[in-house]
Amino acid sequence: MFTESAYTFRQGEGLAMTVLESSSSQKRLRVLLIEDNHSDTELIVRRLNHEGLLFDWLQIENETDFINALDAGCDLILSDWILPDFSGLLALKITRERDLDIPFIIISGSIGAEAATEALHRGASDYLLKDRPERLGLAVRNALAQKEMKAAHIQTENLLRLQSAALNAAANTMVITRPDGIIEWVNPAFANLTGYSFAETVGKNPSQLIKSGYHSKLFYKELWETILAGKVWRGEMVNRRKDGQIYYEETTITPVVDALGQICQFIAVKEDITSRKAAEGKLQKSEERFREVAQNAGEWIWEVDREGLYLYTSPVVEKILGFTPDELVGRVHFFELFPPNVREGLKALTFKKMANKENIHGAINIYQTQDGREVILESNGVPILDDHGELLGYRGTDLDITERKQAEQALQNSQERFRQLVELSPDAIFVDRGGRIDFVNPAALRLFGATSPEQILGKTSFQVFHPAHHAALAKRMRRILEQHKTFTLIEEQIICLDGRTRDVEVTAAPFSDSCGDAVQVILRDITERKLSEALLQRASEELTLAYDATLQGWSNALELREHETAGHSQRVVRLALGLAAALGVAPDEFIHIQRGALLHDIGKMGIPDSILLKPGPLNPEEWEIMRKHPVYAYDLLSKIPFLSAALDIPHYHHERWDGTGYPEKLAGEAIPLPARIFAVVDIWDALRFDRPYRKAWPAEKVLAYIKELSGNHLDPAVVEAFVKLNDREE
Repeated sequence: MFTESAYTFRQGEGLAMTVLESSSSQKRLRVLLIEDNHSDTELIVRRLNHEGLLFDWLQIENETDFINALDAGCDLILSDWILPDFSGLLALKITRERDLDIPFIIISGSIGAEAATEALHRGASDYLLKDRPERLGLAVRNALAQKEMKAAHIQTENLLRLQSAALNAAANTMVITRPDGIIEWVNPAFANLTGYSFAETVGKNPSQLIKSGYHSKLFYKELWETILAGKVWRGEMVNRRKDGQIYYEETTITPVVDALGQICQFIAVKEDITSRKAAEGKLQKSEERFREVAQNAGEWIWEVDREGLYLYTSPVVEKILGFTPDELVGRVHFFELFPPNVREGLKALTFKKMANKENIHGAINIYQTQDGREVILESNGVPILDDHGELLGYRGTDLDITERKQAEQALQNSQERFRQLVELSPDAIFVDRGGRIDFVNPAALRLFGATSPEQILGKTSFQVFHPAHHAALAKRMRRILEQHKTFTLIEEQIICLDGRTRDVEVTAAPFSDSCGDAVQVILRDITERKLSEALLQRASEELTLAYDATLQGWSNALELREHETAGHSQRVVRLALGLAAALGVAPDEFIHIQRGALLHDIGKMGIPDSILLKPGPLNPEEWEIMRKHPVYAYDLLSKIPFLSAALDIPHYHHERWDGTGYPEKLAGEAIPLPARIFAVVDIWDALRFDRPYRKAWPAEKVLAYIKELSGNHLDPAVVEAFVKLNDREE
């Protein structure tokens, strides 16, 4: 408002600045009058009142007051052309330089045509002569209307610009067509999706560009019937890009009607759903694969609710427990399958884990089969939670490990027998772990003259051996621990607790248990038996032969079991030793290669006869079981110290040079050399002799086959040495 309370006036040189204010509550114009003649000012004000305009006005006469008034704001400027200290042209210039969109009307007593033209050129809304005041109302209304129209035009342009930018930036494709389907406009997303530019698209029917041929004529007929009826069509379409690739889109086509209600255009909004369809396809395939795996997996796949009721079980449960899935799902709780004598204990333990939402890993459970037998299963499971973290149930697998646990029990029994043998052994035995003795048997107490283990435990090996042997002892200990070497029958001297020395025969070997690596030392008192050294030597040799005879017995037992390959173990032992020598392997490693080759298939003791002795080729499921025999071999032999150095062949002889073998998928020189050597001779012997499912190959064919495997399945250097060795033997 132009009021004395809202604006501070300064007295100018001309007429005093006066404010006339209407009392109307309607929106009022703020009119700035640039005029030095009070009479003219009153005439203008009366004319505006006569025109019925609601306004407040302010009269000014100089540049300073004009600038201050502009800062206060106004809606309309009415200016004389020439004033003593100011001019309408200068006022117009100041207004436009400030980029103020205020209607500016020149009212002059004498303005020439040239000046009027310049004023209009510089942005004046209109001009009129003071002697024709009747045009003032019309000029003011026109100027104000032009301002409103300009503002509305700018607003409309901004809105259109915003809408255009939104359409062009939209990720979804948008297409506008005529009623006959001819394209009138597409946004850039259309080009990104289809590969067709705007110029290539406009004026064409979509069927000329992107029709894929995947949809029937009936599909398009129903689509057109829908939109021509003025209804919106929604659906999925399969179309073809410019480069020929197929894509999927989710389309909405909306009819647009004119003022007469006639369809004038169609607007299609399309969303590319190719990735989503691909994901759906992958999900479907994944579900199909899961069903296939569940049907054929060796493990029993299951799902239970939080009460333990079976919601799903794979068909393999019938093979393991004798129950069909239909007999369990929705009918039986998992704990009902536990034997009665352990049911409550296993149930409580399992539900405790479920209450804590713990993962179940490697849990050993005993189940009762439908015919009353007991089997041992290894359970693994994970909790199923809802969106709020509440337990819904568990999903997991069970693996039948009955045979493995029986084998482990047999091994434990063997270890217990071994422990008893150690306790009863007449030889002194102690274990050096980390440089300190942490076990002694009764014979060792007697040898050192001790009455209790505490007198020996905690001592170092250097404290019990004579100083003359310390250097050799330190070297041997390092080799035992670092190289897994075994030293047998080394003659040394020990110092008893009473200071006396005794001659002993030392056997030291690497030893591993749950506490870690150690050295097992066997001491045999030979002080009184020096004269019987030859006999003792022979006894030691007989002991070693007994070990090897035991291994030979194991090998023979396996060959008797799979009689079709009789003699295989002895042949591959001979070939492996010959090839090892040709490759420069140290002779002291031959015994481990011999034992490893002899026992290379000892793990097959854990393979069922139905698979091991099958007369024809194995199916994939049988091969999966058969491929476990290197692991069975490792489990069986790794706990026997004197065989630890011979494990390379039983454990790794099925690894391949390119890393595609089993059980560890080792590659290249990561595969121990004995295993790489044995892999070659094993293939040679396997192909050179008859098998139930094929006849033996000629030597030339086998050699050619081995050469083909060089660099992928077999070590090229070993193959080259084998070929040279074979050539020499021929």
